[in-house]
Amino acid sequence: MSIYYRRQYYREKIVLKGFHLAILSKKLVNILPVGFSFQDYLEAFKEYFPYTWEDICYYCNSRKNDYIRRKKKNLRTVSFSTPEKFLERNAKIKRVNKRTLSDEEINTFKHELKNNATRKMNERSKKNAENLVHVQDVCPPYINALVKTYFDVRKRDTLNINARYLILIEAAQFKCRETVAFLEKVNACDKNYDLRVVAYKSLLRMGERPWLARERKGKRKKSALKPIDIKKNPTELLHLLYDNQELLYQRFDVFLSHSSLDAKELLNIKRHLNSLGKVVYIDWVNDGVMLNRKNQNEDTWPALELRMDQSDVLLYVMTDNAILSQYTEREVNYFKEHNKKVVVYKPGVITLEVPEYLKDCEYCQVDNNLPIV
Repeated sequence: MSIYYRRQYYREKIVLKGFHLAILSKKLVNILPVGFSFQDYLEAFKEYFPYTWEDICYYCNSRKNDYIRRKKKNLRTVSFSTPEKFLERNAKIKRVNKRTLSDEEINTFKHELKNNATRKMNERSKKNAENLVHVQDVCPPYINALVKTYFDVRKRDTLNINARYLILIEAAQFKCRETVAFLEKVNACDKNYDLRVVAYKSLLRMGERPWLARERKGKRKKSALKPIDIKKNPTELLHLLYDNQELLYQRFDVFLSHSSLDAKELLNIKRHLNSLGKVVYIDWVNDGVMLNRKNQNEDTWPALELRMDQSDVLLYVMTDNAILSQYTEREVNYFKEHNKKVVVYKPGVITLEVPEYLKDCEYCQVDNNLPIV
């Protein structure tokens, strides 16, 4: 058996082990009528174990996509199943000739399963929402060029792992078909394990369910062994951005001037502007690691200046917290000094006086109490 087939075989074994289908089937058999069909089983499985059904659908779809991609390139392939066929083949259903539970016990058990399913789906939804805080649901026009640059760098300068890492985390900010396909390719194929882990974690944040293969053993090239050694602070960010500007293509439609204390409001604004096709810059979202509040130093402001240079419009979210912020006035004045557009959005009532530096600024249009820039 070749390495590819062996890998796919063991991957399915591990995936099946995580689904616990034998245990779930045993539970369902207790509440299904005597002589039930597979269709009865399938409908009950979707109702009482929707989280596992989602995982099965995702796994089968990823196998299908992998099959199509490899078939086009005349590579070895492994056949795929529909989710229904996959469940039928692996569920290990043991039918019974008579009921072991009373009607009352069956209803109680159904109620418990339903509550458990609702709880797990709510937990998954909450986790997905938290993960998407650092992801923008928009596809910037330069994403294809960014992806191409990653593979160009890998080909001509294989030891420049840091540059590839920067491109990777830049692309991972945006959830769209192009970036998901790119991250899946890096996760599956890149020989550098550190980069594969970055791609894997980025896919998880996007709500995907990727597979991370084990680190390769045996003799490997330097490019596969070299780790990501970027220091996580504003100074390092500044140097990396200056050194790699031609690789990153970074442009932001809107720079959000704000207070991080208004995080919930800001994330609503980000989602709304993304829905309008706008790429938004928020320091603790886009540069959440490098500009972490704990890591601030004398280069925090120069790093923000560079981000403002990359942005077309400043949107000032006027709240009491923003007015008291040490950075918002400097950001507004920086845009004015460079003759760039500044607009103000007032999401609610403020108790403080409107600052002097905002009095000559225009207010943006509002739709459903959200800004249009």
